Amino acid sequence: MPSKLLQEVADYCWSKNFLDVFRNFFAEHGDVFEDAPALTGGEHNMKYYSLFQVYLKLYESTLETYLKTLDVTIEEFYRDVRDAQDDTTDPYLLTFIDCLLASADYESFYKVMSKEGQKSASRRYMGMKKNPVGTPIEADAKAESKTTSGKYDSKGSKLGDTDDMDMSDAKESRGSHK
Repeated sequence: MPSKLLQEVADYCWSKNFLDVFRNFFAEHGDVFEDAPALTGGEHNMKYYSLFQVYLKLYESTLETYLKTLDVTIEEFYRDVRDAQDDTTDPYLLTFIDCLLASADYESFYKVMSKEGQKSASRRYMGMKKNPVGTPIEADAKAESKTTSGKYDSKGSKLGDTDDMDMSDAKESRGSHK
């Protein structure tokens, strides 16, 4: 019989609140893995393993923080996990246990981060890299064009720009703000 604790923790770990912590971590650090080599039995750059250690601490602290709200220690939780591995046939809990174990596995982490690195490289290539506020830079340029459109002097220079800009620069400037 699966424990009520394990069911509660599984529900929490599948929640948006919990998962978003790690989605954000993966997205924030994906650029580190943009050029990551394929996962092989060989040696890896220490920056990947160091980031894995940071991830593990985040995972454990996030889980422990939730367990404290239930007045349960991490040891009690892991005891329930071990018991459930042997006793439960509940597919929901078995999937949760598999994911819990995979979350502490370097190879699983590396694969997730490699995919995130590919996404990061693609966003960079497509010009959709996020700015610090979290909106695409391209959207900021469009917003700027709405506020600056029509603000050119008779020479074709944007108001506020220096007068030594030649017409080809002014045309490029206008064209990039459409």
